[in-house]
Amino acid sequence: MNVHAILLFDQIMEQAMTDYSKLPFLKSAVHTDHTAHFSKDIKYITDLYIDCFTHFGWLPKDVAFFKRILAGKYNYFCDLSENDPVIDQVLDYLPLEEITDSGQPVPFHIHCSILSDFITVSGVIWSDNSKNIYLSLSICSIPRDMITIPGGRSAFVSDLFKQYDELPRQPLQDWLKEQKLSFSKIQRASKMYWGDTFYSYYIKVKMIMAIHRILFTCETLKQIAIGHKFGKYSIMYKAFKRSHIDVTEIIRLAKR
Repeated sequence: MNVHAILLFDQIMEQAMTDYSKLPFLKSAVHTDHTAHFSKDIKYITDLYIDCFTHFGWLPKDVAFFKRILAGKYNYFCDLSENDPVIDQVLDYLPLEEITDSGQPVPFHIHCSILSDFITVSGVIWSDNSKNIYLSLSICSIPRDMITIPGGRSAFVSDLFKQYDELPRQPLQDWLKEQKLSFSKIQRASKMYWGDTFYSYYIKVKMIMAIHRILFTCETLKQIAIGHKFGKYSIMYKAFKRSHIDVTEIIRLAKR
């Protein structure tokens, strides 16, 4: 697994939990114990991104990246912490003052290395009127020796990505020609850096960003397609279909 894929997954999950915690229905739901309901949503979000990354070829199909959902009361976790290093990490990073002062769900995200694994933990935490602290968290991990780190000589494609992304829609080869850059050289560097061709990686990142908008906004699929430079909805739909994802079946969490 390319290190840039794992870092992208980590960033996406952190942003997803931030936006999930802001959804209107969560604020009213936390006044009762909704850990099971929240955990179902968080697992859905996690599975959706993992499925996407797997079909992209960024996650190995024979490795179970998602491990488990961690859900329950804070005191319950204290009792288990001596036997679970992941829970120890979670408890060490709990923003207790923020939880008890906010009166609403707070996003939670950490990544860490425990023994030989890279671990990412994402979800929401909240407290009730009696100051009990509840958690609904998704835990994913992968052995560190499965993560490949490309050489720095190809890192310049990251800057090219940002430049290209800021432009109106334009064929990549035309733009590279204007920049007096070799198309074949960029392709080789992109494969070394991302494990994918430049434009393929670009489209896949656009798809990941589109999923986020589908989950957490009420924008139409047409608006999302245009906003993420697919040009029109049918092009975005076909791009997802090639990765075995039907955008019309993604749950619109913001519309609850």
